[in-house]
Amino acid sequence: MNRRSVVTQWIMTSVAACLALYFASEFLVPITIALLGYLTLRNLVVRMCKLGVPRTLSAMLTMIILVAIGGTAIVLLYSPAQQWLTTAPATVGRVQEKIRQIRQPLETIDKATEELNSDASEDAELEVQVDQPQLISSDVVLTRTGNMLLLIAVIAVTTFFLLATGDEILNRGLRILPTDEDRDKAIELASNIHDAVGSYLMHITVINIGLGIVVSVAMWLLGMPTPVLWGAIATLFNFVPYVGPLAASGVVFIAAVGEFDSFTYAAGVAVVFWLITAVEGQFVTPSVLGKNLELGPVVVLISVAFWGFMWGIPGVFIAVPLVIAMRLVFDCFETTKPVATLLGSSECEPPDCDQQLEDHEELAEMASAD
Repeated sequence: MNRRSVVTQWIMTSVAACLALYFASEFLVPITIALLGYLTLRNLVVRMCKLGVPRTLSAMLTMIILVAIGGTAIVLLYSPAQQWLTTAPATVGRVQEKIRQIRQPLETIDKATEELNSDASEDAELEVQVDQPQLISSDVVLTRTGNMLLLIAVIAVTTFFLLATGDEILNRGLRILPTDEDRDKAIELASNIHDAVGSYLMHITVINIGLGIVVSVAMWLLGMPTPVLWGAIATLFNFVPYVGPLAASGVVFIAAVGEFDSFTYAAGVAVVFWLITAVEGQFVTPSVLGKNLELGPVVVLISVAFWGFMWGIPGVFIAVPLVIAMRLVFDCFETTKPVATLLGSSECEPPDCDQQLEDHEELAEMASAD
């Protein structure tokens, strides 16, 4: 097979894969998020199993804890979020008015220009009725809330079953591989993906929660209303490197302009918000995650754009762990190693394959015993 045929085959395969990812998004998104949840929470389940707790019960307790934390967060954030959404139209109006005041010198020039051209047109003024802006209609809210609850339920149930039986499924898959070499390579790949992606998600979640607490305190000291809401926004948006903190800073700026009389002070609030996220991104995250999980800004931006186009908002938030997993998979095959290099591949020490297989078999036996 000549080089041109190989390139053509790769292009056709890539296009087919992209089409499959796009059109099967409603099925793939919850499954992918559940897999990421499994990679993040598996270590907790394994530790419970080693303490003598049955595998199914360990998975159930883990999901109960997760749901309790999520429910508590929703209860704490519901009132501030509802308050902000209720006042958002008026806030946008105040922001527009302050921007209009800043542009007033330019409007003076525009008025002079209009006076010069007033003789050329004698059209009567039209009466325009402006309705109160509404960000989101109630029907849209109900529909999207129902869809979101259904998505969360599917993700939670799938994550539970993966935590309860995922290692057993992996162990069965290993047994059907024809050779020990293939089995060892599969164990190494699965272990590397679990260690890299699971470690990234666990550490970045803890870091972002800490960031949210710091931001909440800072916003409270600066006099921003609902400081807990801005801390939650910082936590959520920081899962999207580079782009997320900038977008969150823009939201804080709009809210601050609508809240404070001084435009300069409002800008200062947004700058403080951005500085906190910048310090975290430049010093805290690199020191915790290390070089092995470091991705360049170009790779991050392209991956966020790609997965955002494919899977919408969920794709934006899970783009980075997906790139980390793809990099590890590409690094295992000679034909795709150049792609892994472009994504920032780094050499990692291979795990003890025999020990990994024993762990999988032990956990599979626990799951089957349940």
